Amino acid sequence: MSENRRKLIEAAYDEFLEVGFSEASLESIAARAGTELEVVRALFIDIDSLLKVLLKEVTDPIVSTIALVTDNADDPRTMISECLRLMDQWLLVNPKYIQLIRSCMAEGSAAMRDIYRQSLYPSDFYERLSGFVKSGKILGGDILMVMVLLDSLMFFPHLVMPAIKEMIGDESEKDFHSRRREAIMNLLDRGMFAD
Repeated sequence: MSENRRKLIEAAYDEFLEVGFSEASLESIAARAGTELEVVRALFIDIDSLLKVLLKEVTDPIVSTIALVTDNADDPRTMISECLRLMDQWLLVNPKYIQLIRSCMAEGSAAMRDIYRQSLYPSDFYERLSGFVKSGKILGGDILMVMVLLDSLMFFPHLVMPAIKEMIGDESEKDFHSRRREAIMNLLDRGMFAD
């Protein structure tokens, strides 16, 4: 990635977090990056294309890692458990992404739709999960509802971690998330899997 492109993506990330998507502009991102507006326009057509590139750059490592897990998964329990573990680890070391999701949620559905379209749908995980639902290995019948359930279980605790920290006392975030994943799998095992 060129130095200008990297600086612009970092500046866009900070801009989206500070002012939100609807208030961000290519002009302000160019100024934040110390780059001419013409350079920004040469690399990105508009703010939406910049957002898509940012989301791709940010999420590609975890999407690729999860793709490796899903390629080798014959068992939905193992796949979901391992993907939850990997996603937790990634979210713990990428707190700006959690802030970006919070910002998207505050702005409404269009921003969240962009996050979903870029980082999850379509993905190898979604396709594999859909195959497990269609084959009856995962009950629920509706892939969208299964995905929303998993997303709720995965992201919500990260989104409200400041409040959770007050409740968990001295327990580390890593230990808390490990216990949470175990509870999720226990919950899913007792009511979601067919066999």
